[in-house]
Amino acid sequence: MDFQGLRIKPSSLSAITLVGVLALSCFSTSVLAADQYPPRVSHVEGTAAYVPAGKVDWEELTPNLPLLSGDRIFSHAGARVEIEFGEANFLRLGEETDIAFSKIDDRDRHLELLQGELILRLGKSGKYQIFTSGSRVEIKKKGLYRVGIGSDGSMLVAVRKGRAEIENQAGKTKIKDGEYVWVDAARPDVVQVSNAYAADELDLWSDRRDARYVANQSVTYVGGTWYPGVYDLDYYGRWVNCPPYGNAWFPRVSIGWAPFRLGRWCHFSFGWTWVSHDPWGWLPYNYWRWVYYSPHRRWCWVP
Repeated sequence: MDFQGLRIKPSSLSAITLVGVLALSCFSTSVLAADQYPPRVSHVEGTAAYVPAGKVDWEELTPNLPLLSGDRIFSHAGARVEIEFGEANFLRLGEETDIAFSKIDDRDRHLELLQGELILRLGKSGKYQIFTSGSRVEIKKKGLYRVGIGSDGSMLVAVRKGRAEIENQAGKTKIKDGEYVWVDAARPDVVQVSNAYAADELDLWSDRRDARYVANQSVTYVGGTWYPGVYDLDYYGRWVNCPPYGNAWFPRVSIGWAPFRLGRWCHFSFGWTWVSHDPWGWLPYNYWRWVYYSPHRRWCWVP
């Protein structure tokens, strides 16, 4: 699927009428497969920026922004960024990392690493290609991978779990589970292979993010599918059985809260979409519906 052709439909909060327990659909869209939506920025620590495709001015990178082919991200000193592709596939960026999304669709993802370090965690197999100035890394199997470029241009590719292949002046080199390769900028025709990789703080941060995925319970309430943003729901709300709708999710918010207040409408190549300021604000605003549940006098999200 080409995400340029995907249109997410905005909706309105007008014409609210509450009679008993009334379900009000405030956001309507067809529910596609979890890997058919564009990737989104799922987490930002510190300061990061991005420039949309076709533009030259950098903007602040915020959670819940969808990403499309041609977009570019830069994380400043001390920053961490996580991008979710759906189906439990995540891209995580270390500080001072510059990356361009050359191609994004549901079959192939081309990422251009200009500087810095990234971690790719694949919960489901897919085709990812990471390009640097002189190398191409291809990853197809689910697992945990790290790619980095040193200040002198040297390159590291580590496979903590899975299997990858690097292609450069030395030809093609397969990297197995537990191995890492080092390519010295002064000798790009030589690939050094080792199995003595030691995890650092970026790896540990990524592992902590993974723990949210492993322990997730909300996925059981959406049919067992890893829709983008489902793992946020455990940490920012609770599930309650609400007849006649069944299980509904209530966000932990202040009294009087209502959906579509904290955020902004943004226009992308595929149409208008709501970019929520709430850290949990991707899944509930892009799938299914919000309802006002009179017995609890609160808004809830009903999948």
